[in-house]
Amino acid sequence: MGIYFILYLKKRYLIIFFQVVFIYLQTKNELIMENYVVEGSKTTPSILLDFTGYLKFSGRSIHEDPDKFFNPIVDWIKDYCANPPVSETTVDVELEYFNSGAAKFLLSILQILVKNLGEDHKLIINWCYESGDDDIMERGEYYSSLLDKKFVFTEID
Repeated sequence: MGIYFILYLKKRYLIIFFQVVFIYLQTKNELIMENYVVEGSKTTPSILLDFTGYLKFSGRSIHEDPDKFFNPIVDWIKDYCANPPVSETTVDVELEYFNSGAAKFLLSILQILVKNLGEDHKLIINWCYESGDDDIMERGEYYSSLLDKKFVFTEID
């Protein structure tokens, strides 16, 4: 009986060990980021958040409820910054218009990136504006000064 009891304990501990390993691997797999993509509309911007380090905001942003739209984006950005999968991040902002609610969230997103990506991480922010659109250009300059981060400004036709 003694040998059977020892084999039973070994088998039981082995099962527990594999259960713990399985739970660990499952948890680790859940930490792998997925891209976040939103197709734009007349009132919402196109969003591409790619875990390979490319983030793009384009179009118009005039939401009725910016919290509902931007909160998942802010969460994704925070997760990305907590453990960036690459050493360089490029942000393209190509918004033709955005209201005050969207402006608040856009600044918040940029603040999270600037504050939380380490000094060894290269962050490039490209701010694009239409030719003659001084409002969007000046908003980019204002954000650049607030964040104490140099933006790359590009005028597009």
